[in-house]
Amino acid sequence: MLLILLLGCFLSIPLFFLWYRLFKKYIINTKRRKLLTFFATLLTIPFIYIGSIFIWLFTISYYPDYSFNKKKWSTNQETRYELSKDIIGSRMLIGKTKLEVLKILGDENNKIEENHWIYYLGTRPELFNIDPDMLKIEFIDGKVIKVSQHPT
Repeated sequence: MLLILLLGCFLSIPLFFLWYRLFKKYIINTKRRKLLTFFATLLTIPFIYIGSIFIWLFTISYYPDYSFNKKKWSTNQETRYELSKDIIGSRMLIGKTKLEVLKILGDENNKIEENHWIYYLGTRPELFNIDPDMLKIEFIDGKVIKVSQHPT
């Protein structure tokens, strides 16, 4: 609570002078200008707080989406989530056989006999996200029919 009050004071002083300077051009009466400046400062601070929170939420949950790159996929398992959107969106695996998928994505201890394969994608940067995501590949008659991303 004290931190919020200190931050409010820290923001309000320069904001007050900014409003005061802007109103100085348009409002001649000093008493009215100070009163209007005070209320403008009080009304502006919550918007700055809310805007700061939205910017913070956006920055902690942002991650880039890259086109699929086999070298990047095989060398850095923790950031595979950056490539998964392209794998799913481009439908690059749909219709491929199990051997073709192995050639593209590599072996991740999936059994050739199973019809559901899982690839580890790493943990996406999101608020309250502690679990990694997985790329799930479903096969029917040895060919990929569906590719999806799921949290564990």
